[in-house]
Amino acid sequence: MSDRIEKSIELKAPSARVWRALTDHREFGEWFRVEMDGPFVVGKVARGRILHPGYEHLTWRNYGDSALN
Repeated sequence: MSDRIEKSIELKAPSARVWRALTDHREFGEWFRVEMDGPFVVGKVARGRILHPGYEHLTWRNYGDSALN
């Protein structure tokens, strides 16, 4: 069993726009319906509250172990 969930989608947006949405905590929250507690920091756990109806009781967490340029 794996500890990963993977999904591929094609976005109709410029790569710079997608990158901004994935790296800025406010935009990430808008795209993925998560109210983030703060910005992403390498070596720290990012947390937020899921805003999708019916899932508001869940917490979103991610550990950022590297920074990409």
